[in-house]
Amino acid sequence: MPGLPWQPRHPRKKVYVPELRGWRNTYFFQWFETTEGGILFKVGQLPPLRHEPPKELAKAMDEQDADYYTKALDCRNFNYGLGAVTYLRRIVEKRINDLLDLLAEVAQHESSGEDALTRIREAKTSPRAEDRLEIANTLLPERLKAGGCNPLSYIYDITSDAIHRKSEEECIDAFDKARSAFEYLFVQLRHEKTAREEYLASLKILEEKSKQIRARREPGQIGETNSGTGKTGH
Repeated sequence: MPGLPWQPRHPRKKVYVPELRGWRNTYFFQWFETTEGGILFKVGQLPPLRHEPPKELAKAMDEQDADYYTKALDCRNFNYGLGAVTYLRRIVEKRINDLLDLLAEVAQHESSGEDALTRIREAKTSPRAEDRLEIANTLLPERLKAGGCNPLSYIYDITSDAIHRKSEEECIDAFDKARSAFEYLFVQLRHEKTAREEYLASLKILEEKSKQIRARREPGQIGETNSGTGKTGH
């Protein structure tokens, strides 16, 4: 490379790193000689670097969602803003029906839930994500609407606007703004589902125990019989 203060030598050096917990990484470097010595550049690695979702968030996702979000984080890391917001919106669209199913479970155990169940069934048949999102937002628990905000709508709107109207840099900014709300919301929805399942399971156990206790009582007996007295307790 005439005219440059440095000349490349050994353009691709492959370096093996000793195995760690069963894994082996391969790194590729490029060395350039200069008048002052040299410059070493890292040009790649195998397997490629991946940015995994936080552990709590990963537990709240299925395998495909986790893969999409990993790709979104990778895109963000390399300043591919359009790719990052596209993957993020894809997860939101995919999870709307899951959210509606969760809200339907909640509605089944509430006295005013029949109307909500009807709206959920209608929403799930709509091909438009916006229609399903609107119903999901109206049924989302208030504790997940900080300051009266509808986080799902905000995330969907900001990513959709970025995809269709924004530059690469503006897409990066949109992803950064939506990321924290997205991660918090989906972790909390998982906790909500887990807590409700545990609550219903405990109620079922209590119901069975209560039936067993009632079955042991003599017909017409109001309270437990005091031992040795033959008297009933009040």
